[in-house]
Amino acid sequence: MGRLTTWDKTVINSAVALHLQAELGEGLHWDGERGCLWCVDITGQRIINWRPTEPALREWLLPQPVGWVIPLLGQQAVLAGFQQGVVRLQLGDGPVQFEWVCRLFADAPQLRLNDAKADSTGALWAGSLNQADELRSDGCLFRIDAGAGTA
Repeated sequence: MGRLTTWDKTVINSAVALHLQAELGEGLHWDGERGCLWCVDITGQRIINWRPTEPALREWLLPQPVGWVIPLLGQQAVLAGFQQGVVRLQLGDGPVQFEWVCRLFADAPQLRLNDAKADSTGALWAGSLNQADELRSDGCLFRIDAGAGTA
């Protein structure tokens, strides 16, 4: 249990909710439809899912670094930002199955998708970076239209 003090001197109690053992954990997304928390371990190449009502985490190993995961409304599938681009994943008990929505960096291994959010129209906004040299200004902001898979 810890104590945090905010800018206005309010004291907040805090506690570790999960021990993810992530190499580089990011991309937290609360899924109200499913009642769970999604996150990624970028360099560990994992998607992690946690339901507060269940004792164990679910996780899936991936073939590339992953920057983010966003569930698709009304579907069991999720979108994820792999190093090379956006994929649609079916996550279950077996091997991860995915299809490319758009492959942005197939020929640029130094670049990868870093973070993303969906807007109220369902369009996806995703940012990228140069993972070989984060000081380089190679980052871009992409808008991927809902359903179209165009960037």
